[in-house]
Amino acid sequence: MLLLLVLSPLFLGVSMQRTTTLATRGVLRGWFPNACTLVICAPPETEERDQGLPAVQELQGVKEDINNSEFERLETQIRDLQTQLDILKASVIKTQQGLRGIQGPPGKVGPPGQKGDQGPTGQTGSPGKCDDSELRVLKTQMQDLHTQLHALREEVTKHVKVLRLPNGIRVGEKVFHTSGLRGAYETAEAKCVQAGGVLASPRNADENRALLEIRKSHNVNIILGINDIQTEGTFRYPGGETIGFTNWSKNEPNDAGGEDCVEMVENGLWNDFPCNGEKLIVCEY
Repeated sequence: MLLLLVLSPLFLGVSMQRTTTLATRGVLRGWFPNACTLVICAPPETEERDQGLPAVQELQGVKEDINNSEFERLETQIRDLQTQLDILKASVIKTQQGLRGIQGPPGKVGPPGQKGDQGPTGQTGSPGKCDDSELRVLKTQMQDLHTQLHALREEVTKHVKVLRLPNGIRVGEKVFHTSGLRGAYETAEAKCVQAGGVLASPRNADENRALLEIRKSHNVNIILGINDIQTEGTFRYPGGETIGFTNWSKNEPNDAGGEDCVEMVENGLWNDFPCNGEKLIVCEY
């Protein structure tokens, strides 16, 4: 409808300008003023023709009557109007569609789907490498710490015993102590073990001199932990190992009358004697 309103004035103007020229053409004058109606809206109004479009010869006659440049100008205007009409239609359609609204909030989460089938078993990986060098170092350090802790405990134990029993002498890592009691070998051994030590058994000259000091202060021979009870003639420490240090008196040991135990006499020398003899009990820690 918009195209009809735009084109009608154009064709009407052309028709009025060419009225005198078309005076002798009654048929064309009756068709041309209503050209838009004939082409777009309705059949021709003239009664001299049947319904339908004008003949080609008549259209050519119209073109001859209108200046060629004027006709081309009209054709150009018609094409421009058609382009504007297409743009207008597109704008109307776009307006009818409306602007895109903002995105709405997300919907509720749907129910979980069914558990899928188990996938295929993967390939076996290559064996891992275990670098246990740090672990070995830590184990070594722990063992060293245990050793140091054990030595420290023994040291503390010795000091505690010396404090509890004031009649003691420290020599290196060893402590000799006596409570002044006397007894035979079995009694003396049991007393020392009960106190957490063993019968005194000097393993070098310094330890032997320390025991001599105790001997002098009590003026009583000391029973040592050294004996050959297990094997005659082979004297051993309480732990069973063969002795390495000796300080025998002249012509000792002589095993006179079954002498299997050892005592320290007044000058610090050793003498074997019967194990049932009672001597001063000295323990070492």
